[in-house]
Amino acid sequence: MLKPNAAERTSWGNDPKYQLIWALKSYLMSFGKVILGGIKREMQARIAEGDTTLEQLSSVGMMGLLTFAAFMPLAALSLELREIAKAGLAGALPFVDANARYFRSDRMDMTSYLGELFDRGGLAGPYSIFGMVGKSAEWGEAQGLPVWGQVLKGLGPIFGPTYGFVVDDIGLGLYSGKGWDVVPARIIPGYSLVL
Repeated sequence: MLKPNAAERTSWGNDPKYQLIWALKSYLMSFGKVILGGIKREMQARIAEGDTTLEQLSSVGMMGLLTFAAFMPLAALSLELREIAKAGLAGALPFVDANARYFRSDRMDMTSYLGELFDRGGLAGPYSIFGMVGKSAEWGEAQGLPVWGQVLKGLGPIFGPTYGFVVDDIGLGLYSGKGWDVVPARIIPGYSLVL
């Protein structure tokens, strides 16, 4: 069980004033430092032990292969279970249509599916936070907003869910004319998962 502690967070992540911002990011930092850092140190040890370049490359390749063999199936299973749970919850909630849109991985090509598994497996470590910024822009959520609004929206994945709720949903929602329509979908338990 990986439990992030103060030594595995950044200094600003340990400051009580920023704990609300840091909410979900400490796991990524801890996973990167403990798990991925351990794999990196083991690869460096294997390189130092190898006599020839071929031995060094084969030992590093084997470590990488074992890492992928361990994390990718678990990421695939968790993604599938997440989609099944969301579809099941949508079927149980009133006014929500449980359809195939919840099975997003079924519509992915192999490259994007493996990229999703790589990301969900945590193999990017803390750098996945910056990947979330790119996904936010890729999803087109900031289209139609002025440049300052796109910048504020892009910072959402970095600063966490509280920032995203206050700035993206309420602030930019009011600016774009959506008003408070998005708020119930974010704060009502159950609906926040499926809408």
